[in-house]
Amino acid sequence: MQLIEYIAARLFALGMRILPLRCASALGAVIGRLAFALDRRHAERAVRQIAASFPGKSDAECRALAKAAFTHLGRCLAEFPHLPRMNASNVPRFIEMRGLDALRDLLARGHGAIFITGHIGFWELTGAALAASGIPLTVIARPIDNPRVDAFVRRVRTAGGQVVVDKLGAMRGSLRALKEGGAVGILMDQDAGKGGLFVDFLGREASTIDAPARLAMRTGAAVVAVTSYREPSTARRVLRVGAEVEMAGAEELGGDEEAAVLENTRRMSEALAEAVSEHPEQWLWVHRRWKTRPPESVPGETSQSSEGGEGDGG
Repeated sequence: MQLIEYIAARLFALGMRILPLRCASALGAVIGRLAFALDRRHAERAVRQIAASFPGKSDAECRALAKAAFTHLGRCLAEFPHLPRMNASNVPRFIEMRGLDALRDLLARGHGAIFITGHIGFWELTGAALAASGIPLTVIARPIDNPRVDAFVRRVRTAGGQVVVDKLGAMRGSLRALKEGGAVGILMDQDAGKGGLFVDFLGREASTIDAPARLAMRTGAAVVAVTSYREPSTARRVLRVGAEVEMAGAEELGGDEEAAVLENTRRMSEALAEAVSEHPEQWLWVHRRWKTRPPESVPGETSQSSEGGEGDGG
């Protein structure tokens, strides 16, 4: 089965790579809309999560947003095989970079930088474009279950100069990158399970990784939200560097380091949620972001994974 998945992935990538980027993107949009129509389980999950995150929207608006999100995801999948063609000279053809000079200024401090990002816009392009622009970037990624597909995706990701480290060995690789004055990219919008910290994300408590906050507090690295999006009117891809996220010190919270970790995780989550709120049609709503519930949501039990509730399900 894994071999069949790998062959299918390679054939899809080959087909998209043969097409001009614009044509591949258009075909990907069609694929995304078909997926929305045919994959009812994930489509309904997306609708429920949108409705829970934006309670003021009607059912029709939530469905339109979910369909747009599927369309966007189809575009990203179809454009992914084109990333190895990007280099320092042609980055502007792929994406407009906004705030790159500010990013270089942060790195010039010498303590490195932590880029908090998520599955917003074309996140794979975000990292590839930064690396192609000369930003020394290490990204943390969970290996794909199919090792053949994982190796293929890793080759595409690293073609432009990114360094990819596995999630399990992320701390050592991240510390090394920051010590050398580079940047570390971390996806913060995935459910962190029982070991995560519960902070607000789009109006609901979500289990969130605390590693970025601990890493920033330990190294003094600058923290900034770096996200991408596709402009609705022109379809032009844009990479935006947000304002630096100020980190709280333990001394500000009575010397309580764990309280500082929680507060900094909250600040990072808030910065990322702002980016998602600006372009909700370009976020990965099929992901079960609120899967793990806080302990108080289930009286007498510790935090658990819930198949339903809180706008999630399936």
